[in-house]
Amino acid sequence: EQAVLLSDAAKSVNKLFNINKGLTLLSKLENKQFDNAVEIHLKTLLQQRLQYFADFIENKKLTVTEQYQNDITIVMKASLAEILFDNLIKNAIQHNIQGGKIFITVDHNLLKISNTGEAPKGPTTNYFDRFYSQKSQNSLGLGLSIIKKIIEYYSYSISYNYEKDLHQLS
Repeated sequence: EQAVLLSDAAKSVNKLFNINKGLTLLSKLENKQFDNAVEIHLKTLLQQRLQYFADFIENKKLTVTEQYQNDITIVMKASLAEILFDNLIKNAIQHNIQGGKIFITVDHNLLKISNTGEAPKGPTTNYFDRFYSQKSQNSLGLGLSIIKKIIEYYSYSISYNYEKDLHQLS
């Protein structure tokens, strides 16, 4: 019984730690506390981050299709770029179905990450809101808001669309 209580306490502490980490990052972004932006090759970074998540992709039996029309570079702090693409890929994995698909397309000045998954159960306008999650038991609801803040910080834009049975972040 004590082991169960300790396990629950450890999970709660870990969740609070992750909330604090996410909110601290959002606060730093809002207060423009990042500099040292460098030029990053999108294809190289995406392939590195996909390799990082390879076990999760394999475990869920997902098929990843990459299509790079040209080599786009972005200007961003390297650690923020890693956080951004980790959140994008993790989101495509978590909200996917067993045996589903992920499509990564880079074309001109557009990156699109699409994934199969359950259709949205309501309006999608609040997906980028802080603490919003359709799967509240497993999510802190910070991932997409962090993605949006990083993108806005560097004057890029992001949109969500559900089309042809695919969730699409562009």
